[in-house]
Amino acid sequence: MDCDASHGVQASKVALGDSIRSSVASFLSYLELRLKLLGLETRETGLHLLVLALLLVSTITFLAGFIAMLTVFLLYLMNADLALGMGLECPGSCCSASCYQYCSRTDFQVQDR
Repeated sequence: MDCDASHGVQASKVALGDSIRSSVASFLSYLELRLKLLGLETRETGLHLLVLALLLVSTITFLAGFIAMLTVFLLYLMNADLALGMGLECPGSCCSASCYQYCSRTDFQVQDR
């Protein structure tokens, strides 16, 4: 009878040890899987950040190009306005010896001098 009692205590200790060992093993496997998932999510997040950075850089580049082209266009308009105000010939106007023409600054019509 004494043997049965000690055998029951040993069985409960073994069962408790197996249960703890099983719990620790399952926790470690859970932790390993979470770390693998975190690595995959980090890689995916890095890819998304790369795409967003490329979109931001291309947007800034196109905006800078637009501003540069707008500046060149406005400088062209200012130069054309100054040329018209000084009485220079308009492009495509008559340049023969008998007909000297210029553009008026106010109404942009070709007039004889």
